[in-house]
Amino acid sequence: MAEFSVVSQAMVTLTITSSISSFGSERRFDKSISVGNLKKKLELITGSNASGMQLSLYSKDEKEVVTFLDDNALLGSYPVEDGMRIHVNDPSLQAGEFEDVSKASPII
Repeated sequence: MAEFSVVSQAMVTLTITSSISSFGSERRFDKSISVGNLKKKLELITGSNASGMQLSLYSKDEKEVVTFLDDNALLGSYPVEDGMRIHVNDPSLQAGEFEDVSKASPII
């Protein structure tokens, strides 16, 4: 197995968006994290299951740069920079699924 190392800033600030939610979230991630572990962190942010996630990286001018295909690759092995966006697509969930308050139980 090849050994990788990060030779730029250790942390990166990214906006996280998803096909499930209409709002984004800004987060900082260590570039030495694997894509698989990044997906696990994104579960808490997006509500999507890591195994069903499809991640795409977008530039500051909203052009798709790359799709993350290798869960063992390091985040820093991709051309990721501060201000970019990771979009989480999960075809198993519907858009707005976690925003529909009509499905919530009333507080008594």
